[in-house]
Amino acid sequence: MTSARISADLRQLVSQRAQGRCEYCLLHQNFSIYTHEVDHVIAQKHDGPTTAENLALSCLSCNRHKGTDLTTFDPATGEITPLFNPRTQIWSNHFLLDNNARLDGITP
Repeated sequence: MTSARISADLRQLVSQRAQGRCEYCLLHQNFSIYTHEVDHVIAQKHDGPTTAENLALSCLSCNRHKGTDLTTFDPATGEITPLFNPRTQIWSNHFLLDNNARLDGITP
């Protein structure tokens, strides 16, 4: 399988759309020691296209934790559940940032 190159223009569009924040945890690029990455929400190995509609800005930690996964086990129920998709879901419907800057999931 070949990896599609993400053009500089497409990278810039993704970063600007996200306002420099990781679309999974909301960490701003200015507060990260590592450069945020452009993530394929649906990985290329799962036939995810290299298009703006399938790309998200991701901090290193979120991108490494997510990897190429589409689902995971819900720790509360043990059920297989889809991972958050920033292109099709609203962040505030699924997460809460508490007063201690801790990110809490509020849905499976």
